[in-house]
Amino acid sequence: MKKILVILTMCLLFASAQARAESPSISVYSLVYGKYLGGNGGIFYDKPVHQSGTTVCYRGFCGDIWGSYSLDGKNGFGKEVDFTGWYDNDWAEIGIAYFAIWPRGFSDVFQPFVKLKRQFIVGKHTLTPYGKLELYWPASGNIPQHGAIFATGLAHTWHLLEFLDFNHEPALKYDNGAFGNDSAVIGQYKADFSWKLNKNLTVQLPMLKASTPLTRVRDGRKTEFVVGAGAIFSFNWSDVVK
Repeated sequence: MKKILVILTMCLLFASAQARAESPSISVYSLVYGKYLGGNGGIFYDKPVHQSGTTVCYRGFCGDIWGSYSLDGKNGFGKEVDFTGWYDNDWAEIGIAYFAIWPRGFSDVFQPFVKLKRQFIVGKHTLTPYGKLELYWPASGNIPQHGAIFATGLAHTWHLLEFLDFNHEPALKYDNGAFGNDSAVIGQYKADFSWKLNKNLTVQLPMLKASTPLTRVRDGRKTEFVVGAGAIFSFNWSDVVK
């Protein structure tokens, strides 16, 4: 009888651990930048913006709702809402995003994407080289113009202290003319210090984004630097319902 009780207890503990491991993870984030620097290296809004959202992941399937809001209250490209869904594993991400754009005369945008990656851990360093292909086309009409952006980069996290990480990511992108811009090769860099205040709350301060065209363009894109700060609150659903 004792053996049966021990076996049952072990099974229950194992099942509980499995359920906890498979519990949905949720992240709520809020970021403020001095201006809205787009992924293609263009300035979408040249005044401060608040960008926030929520990400939910379960067994590799993730969904995210993201919004950008201009702090001066004006409409324009500073105001945007994105809906993204994807599947993620150790080697790849594949998904699709829908960008709801506010300015009149511009269609919303679909963006399917695929990303190949691999993570390596060396001491206090986590390295993730990747290659990513993003396709863009308007949901209706032909403005903004369709196109593609290919990116390759290296995400690097340096675990400085138990409560402090330094994250940075150099990337090289090729834009074939998405959104009606010139074809261009673009160099980009982003970095932040992540301060873990507790197991759920992380503050990112300061944050930096930089972008510069490496080939000649005549569409207004130039070398840009943007600073910001943010916070991320992350938890597992099992922590809420237990």
